[in-house]
Amino acid sequence: MTTRWRIAAIAGCVVLLTAVQVWRRHDRLSDPTPSKSYSGSSEGLEATVFVPTLDTPMPPGKNVIWCSSFQIAWNKLRNDVIKAPVEVKGAEAIAKRLNNAPQSENDLAPDSYFAAAGFVKDGITDQIAKGMAKEFAAAPTPQFDAPPEALVAYAYLAANVDFTIPFFENRKDLVFKDSNGKETRVSSFGVRPEDDYAYFGLRKQVGLLFVRMAAEGFRKLEEFAVDPCNGSSPYQLVLACVKPEGTLGETVAALDKKAAEAAGTRDRETLGPNDVLLVPNAFWEITHRFRELEGKERLLLNQGFEHYYVDTALQTTRFRLDRSGAELSSEAKMFLRPFPSYYVFNRPFLIIMRKRGAAQPFFVMWVDNAELLEKR
Repeated sequence: MTTRWRIAAIAGCVVLLTAVQVWRRHDRLSDPTPSKSYSGSSEGLEATVFVPTLDTPMPPGKNVIWCSSFQIAWNKLRNDVIKAPVEVKGAEAIAKRLNNAPQSENDLAPDSYFAAAGFVKDGITDQIAKGMAKEFAAAPTPQFDAPPEALVAYAYLAANVDFTIPFFENRKDLVFKDSNGKETRVSSFGVRPEDDYAYFGLRKQVGLLFVRMAAEGFRKLEEFAVDPCNGSSPYQLVLACVKPEGTLGETVAALDKKAAEAAGTRDRETLGPNDVLLVPNAFWEITHRFRELEGKERLLLNQGFEHYYVDTALQTTRFRLDRSGAELSSEAKMFLRPFPSYYVFNRPFLIIMRKRGAAQPFFVMWVDNAELLEKR
């Protein structure tokens, strides 16, 4: 009788317990940790999907989330164990996209990730436990329940973008209107209308990547992209109200092109003295199974691995976006009154995290609806 071994047990053939964290400083006593807007399996969500690669088509009317942790673990399986492009029966298209994807651990600072792959019989689970204890001592110790012949591929990613100066919590509702026209009242942070002609240090912190005015409507913004903290390092956060393309990758590429074309041509690089910036809060933790890769029928087609199948392909992503700390003290006011611009993320928008200067991001989310935003 032929025995078919699992590539990994319990929590992932390709990724087990990965995490992306956009945390703020934890020493701010005035900002207690809020409850999550969602915590659980992606199967409990109605309007959110996870994609394994940036070139996966985006379904309309959905939040779309991608994180490179899955890709990094896949790369480890391909490069360190299979030593060839991974071929999966019945999932040839998705395997090909993963094999050809340009994203890798090179897009991250060395202290932001841990990844490993190998056979249980060769001690890979002990290697992962020791590596995680060394690199991410505060993270839970990964647990594995796999036979000696099983393969495990694992990746963990943790990246922070700290705002140098914290934004204000908006005490008023922000009405988010999704692509289907549904309106939801959500909490938000930023530079509020009542903060005009003040907090110039905070305003200079916000980089304007590009701005396109609407053809109709006085001073109405059609599209725009901001870097909320243009001095953050090593990572950059980009928030953009733009038109979605067919995939997350195409949407990011279109945004980068617009930002490159706008470089050096903008009237100003930061917020004006009475401009408004409002961004929805988000705090969620979601476990997702890439079931299109799973199942006993998903045999590997690589020579020497024909008796292996993908048992579990799992990814856990934790994301938080908020104002970053206590409110600022008052600064001097000036009385110059240009027309204000309103950089308000009250409609579908894009979130990108990447290393400054890097071509590839490591986290991208298209926020189409309010399912994962913090409600009022």
